[in-house]
Amino acid sequence: MFINLNKIIKKYNLEIDGLVHFGAHKGQEVDSYLENKIKNIHLFEPQNHAFSYLKSNFEGLDEITLYNFGLGNTEEKVNLFKEKDNDGMSSSILEPLKHKKYYPEIHFEGKEQILIKRYENLNIENVNFLNIDIQGFEIEALKGCGIKLDDFDYIYTEVNRKELYRGNPNIREIDNYLDQFNFLRVQTFWASSNLPFGDALYIKKEKLSKNYILLSNMKSLFWSTGLFYIFIDFFRIIKKFLIKIRNKLKTIV
Repeated sequence: MFINLNKIIKKYNLEIDGLVHFGAHKGQEVDSYLENKIKNIHLFEPQNHAFSYLKSNFEGLDEITLYNFGLGNTEEKVNLFKEKDNDGMSSSILEPLKHKKYYPEIHFEGKEQILIKRYENLNIENVNFLNIDIQGFEIEALKGCGIKLDDFDYIYTEVNRKELYRGNPNIREIDNYLDQFNFLRVQTFWASSNLPFGDALYIKKEKLSKNYILLSNMKSLFWSTGLFYIFIDFFRIIKKFLIKIRNKLKTIV
């Protein structure tokens, strides 16, 4: 997760009853889930090598349930484009496209047959936070949630500005789809101005004030111009500089 879970919980006063993670890989975020006392955690990982790691480290914990399949809008076996240079974290159901341009050191070799299911058909209750990290297949997984998408108050997902994988949705498509379920994108973190992917947090509008919704819509207009992406790195440098100045002033006082 690019955006620290502890920070977004504090910033937006998130009240997480339970959590579902599509594409949990080796459970890199599990420690932060447990630190925040989330007791109903469902981890989905279709890759066998990563799932074996999940079983070795988390099977038997009362808070965690593991699933060795992926999520989509169908129930079938599909081929996953595999890579090993990034420990499988870049593997995708979708064919790599511009991913090769931005990460030429990551080579996709071979395929792994995996099972995908529709989340709507699963008997999972008492969850309201969804984390999605499935390399371009986000919109299909969201569609597969069906009416159970209404169970969630918060959705954290990877987003893209360009087609890193063939047919992956851009961030506007995610925005438009989730708007139908009354979600608003409240925070976005891009990897950098040169890398067209990042993470975004969506929250049900009923959880937000009218003023916040208005402000978010104004930000969205600014993002749509494309100017924001040009200055991402510049803004971050200025922010770090201001934080250093503030910390120095605190020590002087």
